[in-house]
Amino acid sequence: MSALRAVLAGGLAVVAAAVAVVVSADEDPAGTPLSARSPERVAAAAVFNRAYPDEVAPTGVTREFELTAARSTAALAPGLDIEVWAYNGVVPGPELRAEVGDTIAVTLTNELPQATSIHWHGVRVPNSMDGVPGVNQDPVEPGASFRYEFAVRDAGTFWFHSHNRGAEQVERGLYGSLVVIDPTEPTFDHDLVWMVDDWLLARDGTLVEDFNAMHEVTHNGRWGNVVTVNGAVAPAVAVAPGDRIRLRIVNASNARVIAPEFEGVEPTGFAVDGMLARRAFDGDAFVLAPGNRIDVAFTMPDAAVSVSDNFNGEGFGLATLQPELDPTANGERVATASVNAAVPEAEAFAGLGIDHTYSLDFISDGMAPGWGFNGRTFAESEILSVESGSVAVVRLVNDSQALHPIHFHGQFFIVAAIDGEPVDEGHLRDTVLVMPGQTIDLALYASDEGTWAVHCHIQEHAEAGMMTLLQVA
Repeated sequence: MSALRAVLAGGLAVVAAAVAVVVSADEDPAGTPLSARSPERVAAAAVFNRAYPDEVAPTGVTREFELTAARSTAALAPGLDIEVWAYNGVVPGPELRAEVGDTIAVTLTNELPQATSIHWHGVRVPNSMDGVPGVNQDPVEPGASFRYEFAVRDAGTFWFHSHNRGAEQVERGLYGSLVVIDPTEPTFDHDLVWMVDDWLLARDGTLVEDFNAMHEVTHNGRWGNVVTVNGAVAPAVAVAPGDRIRLRIVNASNARVIAPEFEGVEPTGFAVDGMLARRAFDGDAFVLAPGNRIDVAFTMPDAAVSVSDNFNGEGFGLATLQPELDPTANGERVATASVNAAVPEAEAFAGLGIDHTYSLDFISDGMAPGWGFNGRTFAESEILSVESGSVAVVRLVNDSQALHPIHFHGQFFIVAAIDGEPVDEGHLRDTVLVMPGQTIDLALYASDEGTWAVHCHIQEHAEAGMMTLLQVA
């Protein structure tokens, strides 16, 4: 089976015809996915299907948005203005909001010197709206426009970003948030989105434009020396004592992993990667790889709440909430949040066996270093074929010395085991961080048909070939 795909190598988009190896869900030589004949798989799919519906009732509302990708400037801090690429002139781009069942229509106009596209990270969209050039969309050329249109079926915290030459375009600022509201969930006094990003700046305060540098590609990607929240260094947000706070944290970095640590309050975590968890959990120091999101809730105390990142033990500040506004007149309240009791327990997938194994590999031909799955870069990658409506169990084996946050487009999954030991995180994911030397087993529910990208969300690794394809049919 052949496929045309855009191969990203060294930051350049190269269109190549590649021979793809089709692997059924259980690698059966007969080509019949195990899920098609296994009662256990049917039962597991039914468990997943209760966690989130394949379809939702439409509201009849269409929300129209215009996004123009163009050069701009951003003031990261007083006296620190840098040149960026931005949606509608701001970094992050405009915060898009809708309700479950709404239709979102976004017209992207490209005023950049490069082709671009938008991927709706974590959003279940029709395959043709997923925004991956060479897989399910042609790139939007300079001067051209493209209309994305899809219904939103899941409430939660999502985001959008360029999916063409991401090591450069995401780093330059092409990202924004998408918040989908469920009107039946509890409301808060403040519903805040914090998009965390980092920037690699030279001594003169300009953005370092040596994208896909050798060290970044061969190690853990591009980590910046300036960290921002919503495009600002260490911003302070004014709230009132007693306010109920919902804080949505998005890691929009090219490669940086963060572990937001709270001082002054103990936040309750209740959603991961946009989806409500089965149970509330400790929201402090939850590890977010690039692409991950977490929602936490708390009641604002009388003193400031500071949030810092402590993934590497550095403890540098991200942002603060200051109790500077007048207290609300509603009296003492407790921050509450929803959970989803239907999120599957990991034990629902015990005994299903491993359908497919991906090794996460460093690849070098002596000229251009790269990354790939099972010893193959994207140009030669295998297509894993899974039956629609079924569950597949995938093993990720990281024998390299690098971090690899693996993102599955179009699917949610449950982490079922780490290094062979069963785990029950209690929540769904669309991105999982695989540490050096680590093995992770995950169970995914393949519901939406199409050819979907699977890749490392360290942008430099993806552009060096660490992407493959999942076909749901």
